[in-house]
Amino acid sequence: MDIKKRPAGRLSAFVLSLLLIVTSVIYVFMQPASAAENDAAAEKLKATFAFEGFTGQKNISDGNNSTFATGSKNSTVAVMADKNISFIYISYNHAPGEWKLSSGSKQADCGRDGFIHEYVDVKSALGDVNMVSLSYPAGAEIESVAVYGEGKIPDDVQVWQPPCENADILLLSAHTDDDQLYFAGLIPYYVTVRGAAVQVAYFTEHLKENYRWHERLNGLWTAGMRNYPVISSFPDAYSSSAAGAYTNFKNAGFSEDQVVSWVSEQLRRFKPQVTVTHDFTGEYGDGQVMAAVGGMTKAVPMAADKSKTLGGYEPFEVLKSYVHVYDKNKIVIDAYDTPFEELGGLTPFAVSQKAFLCHKSQLKWTDLT
Repeated sequence: MDIKKRPAGRLSAFVLSLLLIVTSVIYVFMQPASAAENDAAAEKLKATFAFEGFTGQKNISDGNNSTFATGSKNSTVAVMADKNISFIYISYNHAPGEWKLSSGSKQADCGRDGFIHEYVDVKSALGDVNMVSLSYPAGAEIESVAVYGEGKIPDDVQVWQPPCENADILLLSAHTDDDQLYFAGLIPYYVTVRGAAVQVAYFTEHLKENYRWHERLNGLWTAGMRNYPVISSFPDAYSSSAAGAYTNFKNAGFSEDQVVSWVSEQLRRFKPQVTVTHDFTGEYGDGQVMAAVGGMTKAVPMAADKSKTLGGYEPFEVLKSYVHVYDKNKIVIDAYDTPFEELGGLTPFAVSQKAFLCHKSQLKWTDLT
């Protein structure tokens, strides 16, 4: 089926057949070859850190993404490197809000995008310096800091872009690893091979499992995503029915109308031509997965309803909506099994294996342990 052509500057018309007949098989990924693959990789510099107003500083170097240093009022990190600093890569437990990067009389505003994996281009902001200061608001939670010199940005340094302004595809994933399991191949094929604007929205948040926040970003980045995901505040709690999931949400302070409205707001915000979400049976009988697809079913007409006010966004009518393993009008995407030059000669299925392997906490539930 042909997708309507977007306005000038958007992706040209392309065929989307998105009923995903995919098993829970796990797939392997290789980053596409860079045009600058022969350039020397940026060197990780030797640096010393001086913390003011932080507790738990030792957590920053313990290699554990569940631990972090916490700042109080007027907290700062002074960084001195053995060479000029090109960029800094910081991982947070929570996005700290806006903060200041400075060196001498020069300073720059950072943290505006709310990313918990933040790339900071020091050279562009401050010029050639080997000493910088990072000044944070109270409550900043820093998980790790790495300092780099000149050279190609390493593949594991994530330079995130904000969420899409307009999406060709909106993927609603119930949990942080479901986008790789039940929609394996979608992101690498449509993002990297087809050049589509794909936006991922997560229906639930793992509020008590902060390590999964990092696994989520690592998996998306490995799969080829560059636009930052959006995540609800609805807690992750197992149930065997959609009703049970909504009871859990209610106990956490969210009504069913609030849940559906959140999904509708994402449709109005991103204006996707196509939406993709889960199986009506909850994939493996999970109530939150059932609530996700049920929420999307209700959200599509709500998003188009001119009488509804949702986040200040204009009403929007979705062109096509697809669910996983629906029993009618099944579509198999053969391209997911086709090797592509853009994927380093691998298939989109192969892309998703390494992406799933980033979800280390979930490997105990698979046969990969």
